[in-house]
Amino acid sequence: MKKIVVFDYDGTLTLTKKGTSSWSRTWEKIGQEELDYKLFTMFRNNEITDKEWMEEIVKSYRQFNVNKQLFQELASETTLIEDVVEVFKKMNQNNIKIYILSAGIKNIIDEKLSEVTEYIHQIFGYEFAYDENDVVSHLNYERKLDFKDEGIKEIIETEKVSPKDILFIGNGYNDETIYRSGVETLCLNADSADPTNKKVWTYAENSNSLKVILPYLGIDD
Repeated sequence: MKKIVVFDYDGTLTLTKKGTSSWSRTWEKIGQEELDYKLFTMFRNNEITDKEWMEEIVKSYRQFNVNKQLFQELASETTLIEDVVEVFKKMNQNNIKIYILSAGIKNIIDEKLSEVTEYIHQIFGYEFAYDENDVVSHLNYERKLDFKDEGIKEIIETEKVSPKDILFIGNGYNDETIYRSGVETLCLNADSADPTNKKVWTYAENSNSLKVILPYLGIDD
C-alpha cells in the first residue's frame, strides 16, 4: 500500500473542459483572454522571465479588480470529480497522506477543497494575497511549480520515504516530468498529457469517479 498520494488539481480532481484551468477561467471571468495569451506568448518566447510573468499577472489582476469574491465564485462554479469526500476519507482511514501539487491558483483550490481539508496534509499552488479591500495585492511566489518533479522530490525528502511509497495522479503535460523522481504515476482523465507514454505514466484511467484509483492503493471499494 502506498504511504502518500500526490494529486494534481485542475482536470484531475475537477471535471472541466479540456484545456481549462484555474488561470484560464480567471482570465475568462474578467474578459481578458487576449491579454492572457499575450503574456503567455511573451514568456514562451523568453521575452520575460517566469517571475516577471507573474508580476505582470498581478498588475493585470489588480487593474481588473480580481478579488477574493471572484475566486470564491470560480470555486463555486467548479465541479469536483465524483466521490472525492468518500475516497479521501478512506485514504485517511488507511493512513495514506494526501498532498495537492498544482501549478494552479491555490486560493481557488483551498476554497473548493474546504470540505476535505481535514484529510489533506498540504496543498502546493500559486497563492495570491489580498489588500484591505480583498483585491489581489501580490503573489506569494516561491518557485515555479510547473517543474513538479522538484516538488515531489521535496515531499520525498520531507517525509523520508522511498519514491516507491508515493503515487502521483495527474493529467497534463506539466505532470509529465514527475516520472523523473522515481514515483509511480497515474494519468487520470488525460488533458494535454499522453497517457500512452509508458516512460512517463505507469498507469492510465478515465472515470468521473475518484474511486477508480482505489485498486492502485490496495483499498477495497
